[in-house]
Amino acid sequence: ALTEEFKENPNAMFVLWKDHTSLKEAGEITRAANNNDVNYLAYMGGIYSSEWYWAKALHIFRQDPAVKAATYSWVEHCDWMTALMCGTTHPSQLQMGRCATGHKLMWNEAWNGFPPNDFFTSVDPLLDGLVDTLNPATQTSDQVAGELTAEWSEKLGLPAGIKVGYGAFDCHLGAVAANVREGVLTKVMGTSTCDITVTSYETIGETCVRGICGQVDGSVIPGLVGLEAGQSAFGDLYAWFKNLVLWPTNNLLHELVESGADELVDKIESLTLQR
Repeated sequence: ALTEEFKENPNAMFVLWKDHTSLKEAGEITRAANNNDVNYLAYMGGIYSSEWYWAKALHIFRQDPAVKAATYSWVEHCDWMTALMCGTTHPSQLQMGRCATGHKLMWNEAWNGFPPNDFFTSVDPLLDGLVDTLNPATQTSDQVAGELTAEWSEKLGLPAGIKVGYGAFDCHLGAVAANVREGVLTKVMGTSTCDITVTSYETIGETCVRGICGQVDGSVIPGLVGLEAGQSAFGDLYAWFKNLVLWPTNNLLHELVESGADELVDKIESLTLQR
């Protein structure tokens, strides 16, 4: 979208996580993983979501051949912001945080990084080669991704050259701010609710928790396994319900205000004429 050709094309812009238009693609990825010799969703709750990377990429590729033809790679927003602040946005320099890759991109040490290319082509040949553009050497957020550029130093009012950590999702870092630790569950509530906790490798062992949004080594706190669950629709759902329930009231009030205003104007005009 930063180029002239695609500047007005929504398919060339960042896709918001809560966009569920890739539901069909998510189902196809889920079936492919669960029928595969190696289940690449074992550490992601067993179900792939329309809110995640591969489903969104495939949906856009199917919808927009021009965007597909012009695409070299895809990037999560939190990794892009890190690269932008460090001046490392070229695909050959782009670094990836553990949080996004583990919870959305199917990265896991059990299969030495991302699933192989042939897994993705079994879902759809349109995904051919995309995984090969990604750096499998992911890092936790306590690691240094680079240094703040002069451009972003001026924009942010921070000293140039300060260290920039690897990116992570808002709810995972929100849990860190809430002092999440073993035996503590944090609920980060807003548009969605994210239930975040951590556990040791010894505690979780080889257990794969079904139905959650991933269990990832170091996604929340380095040295512990981060677990995420929750509700995708929360604040938005309440807002929709409020608007639905209050629709008659809001419209009636508007009509009453308008009719009352008309009546008041008539009275004022009548008094003016009497004078």
